[in-house]
Amino acid sequence: MFFPPSRNDIRGKAHGGRGGRSKVELSAREELAKAREERELRKRQKLELKAAVAIQAAWRSWSSRLTTKNAARINWTEQYGYEGEKLQARDCLSSKTSGALGRLMFFYRPGTDWRLLVSVARIVASASKTDEFKTYTASYNGEDTSASMLYQLKALALQCFLTLSHHRYDFAPQLAMSRPSNPLDPLVGVAAGALLECVVLLVSPDPFAPVLGKPRATSLAAAVLGHLAANGMCGHLFLILMATLSPPLRPQLQLGLGNAAPAPVRQIVCAKPYVETLTTQLTVRLLALKSFNPTRVDDSLHVLLFVPDLWQRCTSLQPVSARLCRVALSWLSAAGPQRLGNVLQPPQCSALPWGTGTAVAILLANILAVGPRLLEGDKAAAVPGTQRALALNVVRVLHAVVSLLPLQPFFPDASVGGDETEDEVDEAACGSLGVARLMLPAGAAPQLPVGLVEAVQGLTGPAGRQLIKQLVTVLLPHAGPLPCEAESTGTVLWAPGLPQLPGGHTSTSTMSNSPPAVFPQAVICSGATYGVAATPQRVPSTGLSPQHSGSGIPLPAPILPSSGALLEAAEAAHALCEFLWELGQLPGQQQRVMLSAAVSCDVVERMWWSFLRHARHADLCGTAWLPTSPPPGSSPGSTRATCSASSSYNCAGPVSMELELPSLMTSAGGGTGANGIGAVRQAAGLMTGFAQSRSGSGATLLDGGGVGIIDAGGGPCSGGSGGGRGAASLWRPRLAEDAGWLLPLAVTCSAFSAQIATSTLEEFYGEAQRPLPLQQLYDAAAPEAGFLAMLRDALWQVLWSDGETDRTPAGEALYAVLARTGGLLYGILYERNCRRPFCPTDAFHATALAPDWFFTEANSSRSHAGREDGTTRVWQVLRHAPYLVPFSDRARLFQQMVGKERQEYREQEESRALEMSALEGLLGNRFVHIRRDRLLFDGFDNLNSLGDRLRGRVRIAFIDAHGAPEAGVDGGGLFKDFMEELMRAGLSAEYGMFASNSAHQVYPNPAAMRVVDDAPRLMAFLGRMLGKAMYENILLELPLAGFFLKKFRGTRCDLNDLPTLDPELYRSLLRLREHFTAASAGPATPEGSQHGGVAAADAMDLGLTFVVADDAAAALGDPHAEVELKPGGRCIPVTAENVNEYIHRVAHYKLNISPQPAVSAFLSGFYEMIPRSWVSMFSGEELQTLISGAEQRLDLEDMQENVVYAGGYHEAHPVVLLFWEALGSFNPEEQGKLLKFVTSCSRAPLLGFKYLEPKLCIQMSGGMLDPTATQRLPTASTCINLLKLPPYRTLTAMREKLLYAINSGAGFDLS
Repeated sequence: MFFPPSRNDIRGKAHGGRGGRSKVELSAREELAKAREERELRKRQKLELKAAVAIQAAWRSWSSRLTTKNAARINWTEQYGYEGEKLQARDCLSSKTSGALGRLMFFYRPGTDWRLLVSVARIVASASKTDEFKTYTASYNGEDTSASMLYQLKALALQCFLTLSHHRYDFAPQLAMSRPSNPLDPLVGVAAGALLECVVLLVSPDPFAPVLGKPRATSLAAAVLGHLAANGMCGHLFLILMATLSPPLRPQLQLGLGNAAPAPVRQIVCAKPYVETLTTQLTVRLLALKSFNPTRVDDSLHVLLFVPDLWQRCTSLQPVSARLCRVALSWLSAAGPQRLGNVLQPPQCSALPWGTGTAVAILLANILAVGPRLLEGDKAAAVPGTQRALALNVVRVLHAVVSLLPLQPFFPDASVGGDETEDEVDEAACGSLGVARLMLPAGAAPQLPVGLVEAVQGLTGPAGRQLIKQLVTVLLPHAGPLPCEAESTGTVLWAPGLPQLPGGHTSTSTMSNSPPAVFPQAVICSGATYGVAATPQRVPSTGLSPQHSGSGIPLPAPILPSSGALLEAAEAAHALCEFLWELGQLPGQQQRVMLSAAVSCDVVERMWWSFLRHARHADLCGTAWLPTSPPPGSSPGSTRATCSASSSYNCAGPVSMELELPSLMTSAGGGTGANGIGAVRQAAGLMTGFAQSRSGSGATLLDGGGVGIIDAGGGPCSGGSGGGRGAASLWRPRLAEDAGWLLPLAVTCSAFSAQIATSTLEEFYGEAQRPLPLQQLYDAAAPEAGFLAMLRDALWQVLWSDGETDRTPAGEALYAVLARTGGLLYGILYERNCRRPFCPTDAFHATALAPDWFFTEANSSRSHAGREDGTTRVWQVLRHAPYLVPFSDRARLFQQMVGKERQEYREQEESRALEMSALEGLLGNRFVHIRRDRLLFDGFDNLNSLGDRLRGRVRIAFIDAHGAPEAGVDGGGLFKDFMEELMRAGLSAEYGMFASNSAHQVYPNPAAMRVVDDAPRLMAFLGRMLGKAMYENILLELPLAGFFLKKFRGTRCDLNDLPTLDPELYRSLLRLREHFTAASAGPATPEGSQHGGVAAADAMDLGLTFVVADDAAAALGDPHAEVELKPGGRCIPVTAENVNEYIHRVAHYKLNISPQPAVSAFLSGFYEMIPRSWVSMFSGEELQTLISGAEQRLDLEDMQENVVYAGGYHEAHPVVLLFWEALGSFNPEEQGKLLKFVTSCSRAPLLGFKYLEPKLCIQMSGGMLDPTATQRLPTASTCINLLKLPPYRTLTAMREKLLYAINSGAGFDLS
């Protein structure tokens, strides 16, 4: 049996029985603890008693109220009937609480008393034109009766509406009926119709106007409507619409009308159903209600946009669809992206299949159905800055919606057209809002509304293209120079030490790494938007002498950009670019989105002229136009920033609404006038509403008459984001790593690349010069002010200056995006410049790159075996933007890497040979016997199986036609001869492995993979041998086709590469496009052809479809074989609408698809010898130079400085002087033949004769005293680059003997 321990036992155990504190002290402490516990117990008991009393009182009150209501219900039914059949108009139209209406509102419950309310509603609505109703309306003018009357009208309207919502599934068949001519007639009307007519009557001022006058009648109707809206009218209206238009698949509960006979056939006024009348009336009147501030999700009109196919199901809403969307998007924009997951949750989401994911898709589909009308045709457009604010709201909400949109089944995974990248960085993070994408479970697609998938996919189709074009036009308003800039064509030299700009921003450059450079005048007005009348801000005199143009005319001082205008342009550019980038991250959509933005929306031109150009000028001026201090409320180092209007869209990470919305108040407060005050009130209302919605409390209307969410201007934040500099000055990029221009530049580069890859050279260089004029890319008078210089400095900063700094994941993604997109465009522009120069080549080189700096750091960045370390900034530059480094430095680095790896491998080979037996060691110096008449196949049989040992030394022994070895020992020259003859044979048309274009440039023959036996292995062998030639620094005269050279870098070819494959096909495709263009522009009549036009019918006579001839099948004897360019292409005719697609698909097939197997086989062998990353840093022309050497006249000075003499010759010897004089008199072709005679290659070494191994040597053949020596011909030993030159006495003899020797075509036997 358990006995509790005594106090002494506890005290003894606590102190271990070895003394301690006194028992008196311990006893006092225990007594205090016991007293404290008793006090807490009494306090708790007192609170429980108080709570019990309150609960009992509340219960008694509720029970008493329930008893009273039941008694009142019994009395009401006894007096007026169980269904109100005894009611009279005078009973209902009484402002007294003892009237039928007042008594009904006291005990009414929608679940059981709805028949009574139907009777009252029918009588009130029927009596709207009677004297009783006028008398009842007049009571609103009385001081004692106005309040009770207003209460009764509000309660009646609300209960009628709530009853429709409560019984929505039962009333759905009635609400879907067409409205009859007399909807209040009990014989033809329905119960739901009576309730609906009463609601519509009470929110309209028309029945009250004859008595109260227009102003007071409008005020009364607005009060009733506001009461409905404040009690969740929009949410209930959504539920009614969903129940009526999309009834759930479950049995309906019939309300029944007693023993009444079926209603007779109604007289239809129009096809508009009851529910459409209710929706239209309430929506239109709420849009006109200026004083309403929605504070909860259910209160906002945006919930109506969750109704599938809203505009087609409620056609009467179409005239106000644009305004409704503007109001809804404005409210959603103010809510912020972090809250959209909850805001986009419609009330009782079970009305939609799969909840929020479906709601987001339906919202997007309804917005796209409105399209560009969102920003058109409203008086709000007349308010300065309002259209820009609306566009910002639209683009921000679309950004959030696309971020939340489930991918399945709207945008399933697609590899075709997607952008493949090897980067491990999540590029979507740079435009992400930090919200988790929603998902629909498997099998959800069949339950989605009909046509929803196609409607959502229209976001990247024509519907979305029109909306994006409108957004681009509004947010990037300038597609060319400003009027004030067009008048000024001069240039000025900017000098350091200029004063600060207005606004207190310091003059420190963050982007340019260039010295002060010449650039055009920058005119950026200080208004709300560029071009607004404002006083230009000119730079005060700096004491420098006036600058002069090339003609000697003095030029004016520059005009500084306005930081406020730049901030506004940056805010718009960032919002648009974040949306476009997020849209491009949808599977398989990036190329499509960027091409559409570039071609259809002119985003490249507009981004340059509206923002990037001015940001570049500001940077050249040393202007730090972004606020340097973090916004209020943000912690140091955080990426959260405050912006005007919807500042919450610049908040990264989860932030509670209570913390997010004060930034909205701060931003709006920076503005001036009523707009700023209205924005503050709007923010306060949102805070209150969200707090109430979270706590479950009811909604109340806000007091005050400030500008609310819903107003005539079209939405909230019109003041905050409409262009006030006080608000814009608080804007900062969402990412701390963004200097204000990184993301816009990255998106511009992506769109630029997409457009330039699909446009022709004529469009780029011709009169149109799209997407940017060449002068804006590079202007010799202002080399640092163009787009090329900005891109160059941006890439250098991202890849080099900040290449090894610590960044956030989103910042890392932003840098990776700019490195990829900017580097891609930089390479395209560089290749265009190589093909047809529009600027000096050194304009592409980084100006901050000191001589040998890059080369020195590259040497320290390589790992063992000469392979690159891809994580360092050196290799990031070489990977993404190699043309920042001069070609000579890259070629030098390439040769050094190859030479170091070759040396390390041979050292390993020699060490292995020493460890092996003497016989096995001889294999290290293997001789390969090659018959000249079977050179290709002998080489394949003997060398293809070597594998990695091919990196070692290979010695050749030629076998002549008689089967005897040719004279000579291979010291390298015979191998060079073998390589040249092997590649010449393998790439000739004799074996069918390669084909050639009209310029005699070769490329892998697509038909070879089907025609030639063992073609894949032969093709890989030829690629391996070309790599071996580059590995051994052997120059081969192999003219490769331009599109084939582009394949070495792993990039796809486009239409502009087609001339290097088939120039005739390229010209035919361009003529085809001109044909269809003329057909679409000319008249579609036979007479049109007589006037120079082409009839549209004539264009169809071509009989073209989306097929192309199969060249490989034709090589096998089937000339009629065809390949479809797209699924079902045989049945798709080529028209004026799709001719561009046809042209690009033909080019894509010819350049990328058809030659792919042969090219892949060749490159697989090549990459075994030369890593892909080593050749990807060269353009096609540069790679051809690496393979074949430079096509230029011999540099005789360089040759003389790097030649050695033997046999008695020296640099001042008379014979040597005659030799150089004779060589100087040769034409370039003869000089090349001489070099080939000596070295086996007609082209000079890439970096000069200094790098020729072994050194070029001139040796005397015979003696000066030998009279027969002058009768000999010059001979050569190509294995050691040795020229044996007899001592000729005259210049004529020297020329004749040299020319005879180099033109004789002798073999490589030793003399």
